[in-house]
Amino acid sequence: MKRIITIDVLRGVAIILMILVHTWLNVIDLSIFNNLNLSEINPLLAILAVIFFFLGRSRTLFLFISAIIHQYKFMKSLKEGKNPERLLYNGIIKGLIVYLLGIFRESLLNPWGAINSFILNGTVSKTTYRLAYIFETLQVIGLSIIFLSVISYIFFKKQWHQDTVFFVSVMAFLGLLFLFLAPTIHESVNVLLGYDITRLGSYNQDFQNTAEYFTRFFWMALAGVENPIFPTFFVTCVGGIFGYLLTKPKLDKKFVRYSALVGTLFILFGILHWIFVDDMYLDYWFRIFPTWYMLTNMGMQIYILTALLAIFEFR
Repeated sequence: MKRIITIDVLRGVAIILMILVHTWLNVIDLSIFNNLNLSEINPLLAILAVIFFFLGRSRTLFLFISAIIHQYKFMKSLKEGKNPERLLYNGIIKGLIVYLLGIFRESLLNPWGAINSFILNGTVSKTTYRLAYIFETLQVIGLSIIFLSVISYIFFKKQWHQDTVFFVSVMAFLGLLFLFLAPTIHESVNVLLGYDITRLGSYNQDFQNTAEYFTRFFWMALAGVENPIFPTFFVTCVGGIFGYLLTKPKLDKKFVRYSALVGTLFILFGILHWIFVDDMYLDYWFRIFPTWYMLTNMGMQIYILTALLAIFEFR
């Protein structure tokens, strides 16, 4: 199976950005931004700050890369004649393992988790274990692997995978549903549960019954902090599209140009959504990515992907 250099470079970029932003958040006193005079900022630094805000803060770059890799490998394996049922089974098991690792990480290895709490304080409270409900990057990647495996399996069994336009259209439609239905889903879940599941600390909400010890995992995955399926699976679907297209044997430089155009449209629609739908409201500390941010951020990630593809794969 051909190795895509761009993906390896993207992994490194994602890791560097996450290290930078977490170091920045934990070292710098962020209160200085509360009374910041924008007129005194160097324009170049302001532009770099905006780019860093979108790319450095977002965990979705990891998800985007993961979706591309999994879709690419799944489709390549099918073309090589490997058993589709075995591929589906492996995808589901792999996704579940990654999901469970995410729960383990949040409850035990989180900086505020059980192990760190015991080392610093000598005790562990029940609140610490409830961090397991936070739906973070590993959990959404795990469920994305399962989602893409099931979708790819269905398309293969129906022989729909041979129709590029149909595959891309379906994935794009699903992605937009995950994105634009997110506010409605969040509000509906909040009403159903009787509290705001999208706020920081919702994982520690008192349980109303025994069943909620288990159902909270579902609700947090659907609409809770930090990376719920709605809207984060939008990134999964876009990554799935790119992973699918990269398996095509006759891709040329037009693919890079069209991809850059798609990235531009995402950024444009994101800005327009922020201006006309969100009335230019900006919250630096949002816990769940708003629609305008998802669109703009996705566009920037596509820019990075296409630039690297142009350098390494389509020279």
